[in-house]
Formats: sequence, C-alpha cells, structure tokens
Amino acid sequence: MLQLHQALFIGLLRYSSPVLSKTCMSNIRALQSVQAQSLRVCLGLPRSTSTAGTVILARDYPVTTYITTDALRAHIRHTSRMVSSHLPYLPEKRPQASFSNVVSSHRALLPSGFTPSARSPSALWCLHQPEVRLSIPGIRKKKNLSTLALKQAALDCLHTFYADRIHVYTDGSTTQTSSTGATVIPSRHIHLTYKLCHVSTSTGSELAALRGAVNHIKEQPANRWAVFCDSKAALQCLSSALRRGSYEQLVWEIREMLHNVTEQGHDVVFQWLPSHCGISGNDLADEAAREAHGETSLVSIPLSRIDAARYLSKLAQNMTLQMWRTSQFTDQRLYSLDPSLRLRLLPGLSREEDTVLCRLRLGVAFTNAYSFKIEMADDA
Repeated sequence: MLQLHQALFIGLLRYSSPVLSKTCMSNIRALQSVQAQSLRVCLGLPRSTSTAGTVILARDYPVTTYITTDALRAHIRHTSRMVSSHLPYLPEKRPQASFSNVVSSHRALLPSGFTPSARSPSALWCLHQPEVRLSIPGIRKKKNLSTLALKQAALDCLHTFYADRIHVYTDGSTTQTSSTGATVIPSRHIHLTYKLCHVSTSTGSELAALRGAVNHIKEQPANRWAVFCDSKAALQCLSSALRRGSYEQLVWEIREMLHNVTEQGHDVVFQWLPSHCGISGNDLADEAAREAHGETSLVSIPLSRIDAARYLSKLAQNMTLQMWRTSQFTDQRLYSLDPSLRLRLLPGLSREEDTVLCRLRLGVAFTNAYSFKIEMADDA
C-alpha cells in the first residue's frame, strides 16, 4: 500500500513540486491533508490521527521537504547534464525567483566540483572491448573458502596467467564525509591517490581508481599490464558498458581512455581479486586509499544519479528531523516514543497486526466508535 502511495501521490506531487516553492500556506495545508489521508488509508488509521504522526510513522517526508528537495534535484540535473543551457545559471541570473532562493539557501550542502556530463565523440561499440575477467580458477563462492585458500588460489592465478605483465592494483574507499581511490604498482614503487570531489559509493570510488590506473598507463611506453581490482561491480560496469547505468559517464571516460591506450600498443587485462586475503598489492592499495582521505587536492568525477540521490536523501532526513523537533509539526505521543525518528514498521506482519501496532504507537487504538462499542464511552 505504501508503494502505491509513493507511485501515485508522491509521483504526481514531484511533477510540479519544483515550482511550488512560493505557494501559499493554504495550498501547503491542502497538500498535507491529502498526503495524510492517503497514508491513513495505507496504514489503516482513523481520520482523527494527527497529520504529523501519520507522516512520520509511515517514514515519509512532509510536503515542504519534498518541495525543497525536488527544486534542488532539478538544479543538480541542470548543472550536471545541461551545462550548455541557461538553466544551470538561473540562481545567478534571476536571484529573486523562489526557485533561486531555495537553491541559494542550500548551495553549501550540494555536491560541487564534479565533471559535467558529456557524450563521447565515438560510439561505444566502435571502441576496443576491454578484457575483463571476473573469476579465478578454484574460487566459486568466496564465502565458502577460508582466507588462506583464497590467497593461495589468487596467488596461483597471478603466477600462472600474469607473470609476464606489470601488476597494477587499484582500490577505493568511502566514508560519510569523503571518497578516495588509489593505484599502486609495487614493482615500480608507484603510489597514486585520488580524493574525489564529492562523496560517492564504493563502486564509484573503485571506478575512479580504475580511471586513474588507465590514465597512468597512457603516459607510459607500450607494455603488457594486468590491472587488479577487488570490486566485481566496478569491473562489471566496464564489461557491460552498453547497458545504461548510474555510472555510465565515468565508464565512458574509462572506455575511451582504454581505447586510446590500446591504439598506442598497450595490452591491458582487468582481473578481479578477492579482498582482504593477504595479497600484498591489494593491501598496499587499500592502505593508500584509506590514507587519501586526509588529502586536500580533489579529483573531479561525473556526478552519478546514485550520488545525487544520496545527497538529497540525507538533506531530506535532516530537514524532517528539524521539523519534527518543532511544536508546529509534532505528535507528542509519538515524539516521546521516537524523538530521533528511528522507529521502523516491522516487516513480515499481516496488515491487521501492522494496523494495530501503528494505532498503539499513535494512541488511536480506541476510537470513539470502538470505545462506545465496548462500553468505555457513553456515546460515539
């Protein structure tokens, strides 16, 4: 039911929410009322349930939060994908507009310094297909083998198939505040680190490290290289680049650089390795990536949809929490139970059990009609 609410109410609201930044309070209250009515139906709550409690218990955001975050989402889309248009510069050209005021008041919380989206001059199917190997002989499921067995199988693979190649190890690291990548070539004592311009996922960090590795290979004389990475997700992005995904722009950059490297006479193979099993090159790359969080210089990468959504989700959660702590948008009973918004609807319950639990949390288990029915009240 909540998924249906998300598809219908939230989907329709978001279509027009970026232009509702300056709408009157009467319209805001009307939208809040419609949102609460929809959620009450989904959760099986009576009409007397407070709007604030209903919205919070359903893990939804208030209407005003949607209006703000959707305006910021539109601005991020303009700045990351429509650089040649006038839309990214609306806050500077029309500072008095309500849309511009929303962007200006939250600009410090938005990602910046990323590479704008651009199409590759060459079609991907015209570029050299990268050689990506996602398996190691003797390893079917990593969880079924001990660390020693993983290390033995990986080292045997390195000796059997890549003894005549220069070994390049890459790794990425992500925390709540920053993302980094590292490229290590032990035989040449080379350690390259990159602190990304914005917080990304682990896959985005791994792809940034792979891009750094290919960029370093481009500057070297033609040779045979083996690039090792412990992220299957990142390597799968390279091998299936024709499928559109969240990191398509970064993958396009790597594929284009790899095509140029191949044209120069380099022979590059990408190989997955299990992580944290004692392989020295992997450990060096992991340590270098962790230490890169303290760097000050930043490396630009494209802003993926997942990265933008994470920024906006965190902003929406903070805005909702601040609003929840004000007297204008608080259900006192639920606030006493959940002041930090950590309660979750329990999975696996029947609708009847879920409804009873929601009513108990909001203090509306005994409606007037039900109280009269069980003779707890004189009238309904």
